[in-house]
Amino acid sequence: MNIFTNFGLALKEALLREGKTPAWLSRETGKDKGQISKYINGNTVPRAITQQELTKPLSSKIVQNAEDEWEVIFDGNSQLVEDVNVDYRTRSYREEKESIERFFSEIKHIQVLFEEVDSNKELSEQNKLLQIKMIKNQLRSLLS
Repeated sequence: MNIFTNFGLALKEALLREGKTPAWLSRETGKDKGQISKYINGNTVPRAITQQELTKPLSSKIVQNAEDEWEVIFDGNSQLVEDVNVDYRTRSYREEKESIERFFSEIKHIQVLFEEVDSNKELSEQNKLLQIKMIKNQLRSLLS
């Protein structure tokens, strides 16, 4: 599930995830391509009935939550391998930069662990396999 500040951003993400274009959506709904572009860019907010019409051909659902934010709920048929929880609310550049730096630092730490296991001649094949499985679990938890 992903959170967006407006319907247009949510619609854009749903189209992207499904590998569809605004031109495709225009053909499917009979809506003007230029008007769809205005919705996606946030220049115009579509009426509720239009929102329903725009989302009907999509396999994803776009809903407004109690905080007046928009959520895209994917059906599992999106092109990406895994649905990632992304919060598109605005954070400062500094906060985003620090978050990415922490992520890369953790990746580097895991890489060092892997290299130590790989180069350790005293570990048996079975112990190396066990260590590798633990490293994979660390990577999975970092990516989830």
